[in-house]
Amino acid sequence: MPCSPVTDIYNPNAPNVNGVTTGTTAPAEWVFFGVQADGIPSGCTSGCAIGLVSLPWSAGASYVVGQEILVRRTNATSFINVAIVGGTTAATIPAWSDVNGTQITDGTVTWLNQGEATTTALAGWVQNHRYAANSRILDTNNNVEVMLVAGRSGGTAPTWPTTAGATTTDGAVTWYNAGVWPITSLTSAGGVSGIIIDNVVGSGTEKGASQIYFSTLTNQTCSTSGSTGGCAIQASQTGLN
Repeated sequence: MPCSPVTDIYNPNAPNVNGVTTGTTAPAEWVFFGVQADGIPSGCTSGCAIGLVSLPWSAGASYVVGQEILVRRTNATSFINVAIVGGTTAATIPAWSDVNGTQITDGTVTWLNQGEATTTALAGWVQNHRYAANSRILDTNNNVEVMLVAGRSGGTAPTWPTTAGATTTDGAVTWYNAGVWPITSLTSAGGVSGIIIDNVVGSGTEKGASQIYFSTLTNQTCSTSGSTGGCAIQASQTGLN
């Protein structure tokens, strides 16, 4: 199935990065596109509008805790790295790791490798389950959790922290919060039209700030009118769903 045109938006004034409040200096970059069918992000299994983090690493740049970048490797695999210690990056790009949960010092920033960027939804936590080293799950806050050493989870679900880099003890294992899941999706019957970005404002408090707009290509139930037909959709840049 063909995809829609791809729209990339760089927002130097983003008030937050994937739901993590950062002030007005932290940029964000997202790429948006649509598929006509066979969408696989969580909650979207047919036609989908999809958004994913595409912010690259920059030398001598300031990053804040929770900010995510997309690291493209020579083997064509891409990994999401999340800042767990904020600061300023070095003058030269660090030696990135392909191993989930690896921490990398980069100037005064510390990055945690969230793992491969993929639209395949991660499984949730399972009680009394033996996890392999470097396993990752999606917790109930929509954050990725990574474990470094193999072990068995506990009998009851832990209370998951919301801060990137925070740890959680779970039975015999320890989870590291590797930041929010970097891919969002929204059902869009038949795919999406071209995607329009309205602005890149620095405050997320006003209604309608930093939105994207598109229309569905076939009929579905429209959330605003409740009628069935082609729908005009408005969604936030950092949270299509």
